[in-house]
Amino acid sequence: METKETHSWKVEEKALYVGKSKPVWVTVPKFRFFTIAAPSRAAEQEWKAAMEVLLRFSKFIHQMPKRGFFPGGYFPYAVYPVEYEKNGQEGQLMVRQPVFVTESIARMTLTGLTATNPHPLMQQVHMREKEDGRCIQMAVTGMEQWKEAWQALEEAAQKEGVWLSSDRYRIIALNDWSKTAPEKRKMTLRRFVAESE
Repeated sequence: METKETHSWKVEEKALYVGKSKPVWVTVPKFRFFTIAAPSRAAEQEWKAAMEVLLRFSKFIHQMPKRGFFPGGYFPYAVYPVEYEKNGQEGQLMVRQPVFVTESIARMTLTGLTATNPHPLMQQVHMREKEDGRCIQMAVTGMEQWKEAWQALEEAAQKEGVWLSSDRYRIIALNDWSKTAPEKRKMTLRRFVAESE
């Protein structure tokens, strides 16, 4: 359970994660993520398995203090949401990690999970750094709003004379999609400035 001392992305970093009902510009600095290649097919069970493995890594680190281990620089925090980034033909699922999570902590996590709760996908999880830079985003509920939001972001960018990438975008899941009907899935749609800008 979260306490007042817990760092919550929904509160302290709300501007980066919880989109508004209209387009908003944000500048996203460099963060570390656990990542895994997104399934290429639309099979929902494969997506659930990939997301579950990512969250296992994140929750293992989150619960380290309960096992008596406090990584250097540790602070109480809420686990970050699952994100999906599409870039051309490639897709990645990601979960951001706090600054104290290093490569050695990641290796320790893989060893611990493999010993106690193994899964074939665990060896496909990697730690990567990503910096989104200047982006534009907004809130979406259900896939029916998707096209509407995509176009709204496009129009807001064009008003500023900025072109957005047509083949790269990010979705941040704001509720548990495995337990939520498609029409009630809340997300933030983030689009990126085209590289030519």
